[in-house]
Amino acid sequence: MPRWRSNSSDRHTGLLNLTLAAAVCLLAWFSWWVLQDKPAPVARQRSFEQVTVTWECDQGHGYHAPGGLGPQPCPTCGADAFVVARYHCPDHGEIAARLRHEQDEEGAPVVSGICFANGEWILHPQDLHCPYCERPLKHVRQDPFSVLEKRGR
Repeated sequence: MPRWRSNSSDRHTGLLNLTLAAAVCLLAWFSWWVLQDKPAPVARQRSFEQVTVTWECDQGHGYHAPGGLGPQPCPTCGADAFVVARYHCPDHGEIAARLRHEQDEEGAPVVSGICFANGEWILHPQDLHCPYCERPLKHVRQDPFSVLEKRGR
């Protein structure tokens, strides 16, 4: 039986092949890393005070003004006015709600209470449910250009 001997040139060839394979993998990874698409920049966010929202008082007077902590005095009658948000119920359609905002520990405004047409305030709302049928509500986002259309611009 022949005896297999490890030749030093065979050993060097194996190490050379292994080194070349590692170098090709490293080059492929580096090329992918350099040539990949850069992530889109994060859109600049406006603060709550820079956004025009709808305010409404208990007398039903509505107006548009920058967001802020509430309540604020109604410019028509002086009653307390709150930010109005709209929610959607699958059975009852759009439902308006008044929101009370307070500052959190970091100074950002957060919703601390919500009031539907029945007049009862729900403090620190977690999951909102329809006041008529108890089904979950979804927030309806306001079109930012609707305020401009109402002002005649």
